Amino acid sequence: MAEFDKDAIQLLGELNGKVDRVLCELQKLNGKVAKHEDRLDKQDKIIERHSTYFRIVGFVVSIIVAVIGAIVSFFKS
Repeated sequence: MAEFDKDAIQLLGELNGKVDRVLCELQKLNGKVAKHEDRLDKQDKIIERHSTYFRIVGFVVSIIVAVIGAIVSFFKS
């Protein structure tokens, strides 16, 4: 084999190793990103539930206040 061929094969082997390492790191990052996306989805669901809960509670409190106000105004007159 010519010296050029040996160098080319060695360089290709090194490049292949580096590409494999990069792909391995990308898989790790994809796993971390997927975990973060799952956590963010959970947080979004929790926020949506809480906002719905507080809307319902606010509506009920406003009705109670309106009824109490109507009762108080009825007995004042």
